Amino acid sequence: MAIELSTTLYTQHYETVIVPDTMLYLAAEANVVAARWTAPESGKYRIFGQFQGLDLSLPNVTVAIYENGTTILFDSSLTFFGDYQDFNLSGLTLKKGTTIDFVATSTDAANDNVGLVATIDQIQ
Repeated sequence: MAIELSTTLYTQHYETVIVPDTMLYLAAEANVVAARWTAPESGKYRIFGQFQGLDLSLPNVTVAIYENGTTILFDSSLTFFGDYQDFNLSGLTLKKGTTIDFVATSTDAANDNVGLVATIDQIQ
């Protein structure tokens, strides 16, 4: 499992993987990989962004967003290179310390590479 963030200003190429410089790179490697955010204070939040298939040989990869590891806020799948799923979760009431997990799950050990871009705003 791996999570990487490109710090260059250019798209990165790794064999069959193409990672835009604007995305967090999630590689489940026949498992589950999650990027976690924790609410710094209680309030209403908006979470929006996109999961995207980054591997030229992408198998079926499940992508999801969970609140506190159990409540599903978003659930979908990616099935080919360039496939994407946008998400826009607004008006979420979160308590301080609530965790939000951005998850990619696959059974393929080699080509399950997914990109994530997300913005989390506290709203009034």
